Amino acid sequence: MRKPNHRQSGKTVPLTIEADARRHAKEESWACELDLCGPLEKLAASVPGVICSFRLRPDGTTAMPYASPAIFDLYGFRPEEVASDAGLIYSRIHPDDAKRLKTSVSDSALAMTQWHEEWRFDHPLKGERWIEGRSMPVRESDGSVLWHGYLQDVTERKEGERRIAELNAYLRLLTDAVPALISYVDTNLRYRMVNRSYERWFGHPAKEIEGRTIRDLLGEAAWKIVSPNLRRALAGERLEFETELPSKDGESRWVQVSYFPDIDAKNSVRGIVIMVVDLTEHRRIEDELRRSRKQFADLMARQDGIRDSERRHVAREVHDELGQLLTGMRMALSAFRMRGNEPQQTDVMHTAQQLDRMLDQTTDVVRRISVSLRSTVTEHGLLPALEGLATDFRNMTKITCRLTVSGEIRPIGDPWATTVFRIVQESLTNIARHAQAKSVSIHLSCDAARLRIAVQDDGRGFDPEAAQQTGSGLGLFGMRERAAIAGGKLRLISSPGKGTRLELDLPFEAEVSE
Repeated sequence: MRKPNHRQSGKTVPLTIEADARRHAKEESWACELDLCGPLEKLAASVPGVICSFRLRPDGTTAMPYASPAIFDLYGFRPEEVASDAGLIYSRIHPDDAKRLKTSVSDSALAMTQWHEEWRFDHPLKGERWIEGRSMPVRESDGSVLWHGYLQDVTERKEGERRIAELNAYLRLLTDAVPALISYVDTNLRYRMVNRSYERWFGHPAKEIEGRTIRDLLGEAAWKIVSPNLRRALAGERLEFETELPSKDGESRWVQVSYFPDIDAKNSVRGIVIMVVDLTEHRRIEDELRRSRKQFADLMARQDGIRDSERRHVAREVHDELGQLLTGMRMALSAFRMRGNEPQQTDVMHTAQQLDRMLDQTTDVVRRISVSLRSTVTEHGLLPALEGLATDFRNMTKITCRLTVSGEIRPIGDPWATTVFRIVQESLTNIARHAQAKSVSIHLSCDAARLRIAVQDDGRGFDPEAAQQTGSGLGLFGMRERAAIAGGKLRLISSPGKGTRLELDLPFEAEVSE
C-alpha cells in the first residue's frame, strides 16, 4: 500500500484513486480476454465461414481489425495482412462487382442498415470464387463505421443456381416451342409458370398471368367445367379429357386437357402440370370432312341407285327379249325334231340335239346374268341377298362356301345394306380370281350396337402392305372407302400361305347419324 504524500496533501489521494481505478479496469480487461478470447477463437474456428469485423474510416480507407483464421481459405490472406488495410481484398474483387460492392457499403454506412452482398473474388490459389457477406454496422466515436458480420464461400451454391437457371431456360425454350398451352400451378391453383402460348391465347405477358388463379384467368363459366377435374388432380389422379371451354369474350374452344400431379417423396401433391391442346381447328376440319363424306356417300348411293336401276332394266331386257327369242328357238327346234323320223335324217337329229343342249346352257346363262344384275338387297333384304350370293359363288366356282349367322339380324336400310353386300361380293370375287382357296366361310353377327361380318378363306394369302405399295390393291382400297363412308371400319388380315380374313365392323349409330 502506497503511503500518502504529505507534501502534496489534498492532491495525492485523488491521483492515487484514479490510478487504482485504471489499473483495476486494465486488470479486469485482461481477465476478460483471458476468460473469453479462448472460447471465442474456438467458436470462430468451428464456423464454416469467416467471422470478422470491417472498418470504414472517415477518409475512405478500410481495414479488417479482426478476422477468424478461416479468412486465409476464403481470401488467401492471413488476418494480420488485412488488419490495418483491406486494400488487398478490394484489389482482387471482380471489376464488374467492385463498384456495386463499394456502393452497397456506403449505403449501409449512411443509413446504418444491415449490409448483405454477393460478389466474385479472384483467389490467389483457387481462381474465381463467389463470396457472400452479411453484417451490421456500428458508428464509432471518431466517425468510422465498424461492421461485425460473417463471410462465406457460396461458389457451389452459385454454380447450382447457374445450372438451375440454364435448365429453366432450356425448359422455357422447350415449352415455348410447343404449340400447346403448358403451365404449372401450385396447390392453391395459382399459376407459377406459363409458356408463350398463354400469351397468345389470353393476350397478356406471361409475367402478368403468373401469380393469378385459374379461376380468375379463365372466368366463372370455364371454371365450373374444369374445377371438378382439378380437384381430382389435387388428390393425385392423372387426368386427360376433351371439353368445350367458353372464354370471357363469349367465344368457345374445343380443347384436350391433361393434368399431371407433381407428387413429392412423401406422396403429397405439391402442384399440377397442365397441358391444353386447342382442338378447335381440328374439330372444324373433322366436321367438314364428315360433311364431305356425307355428300360423297349420298353421291355414291345415288350412283348405286342409278346403276341398280340400269341393271334391273338390262335384266328385264335380257330376261324378256332374249328369253323369248330363246324360247321361240326351242319351240322351233322341237317342231323340227318331231318331223324328222326318217333314217337319212339321223345326222340332222344329232345336230338338233346339240343345239338343244346349247339352248339349255344359253338359257341358264341368261337366267344367271339376269339374277346377278338385279339388286337382291333392295328386293329381298341383306340376309337373303348374302345367302344367294354364297349359293351363286359355290355353283360358279365349285368352292365350298358357308354362311353362318349369330344374333338377331335387324333390318338395315340402304345404302348401308348395299355397302355390306358389295364389300362381300368384292371379297368373293377376289377369292375366286386370286386365292386358289378350297373353302370360304362368311359369318354375320349382330347386336344392339353394331353389325359385324367376316369373310375368311384358306387360300394362298398375300402381303397387304406389298400389294398397296405396288398399286395392286385397288379393290381393297375401294372396299375400305365404302366402309369408311358408311361409318364403319374394314380390317384385312393375311400373310403368304395362311389365307385371308376380311372383317367389317359397322356401328348402327353410323347409319342413324348419316
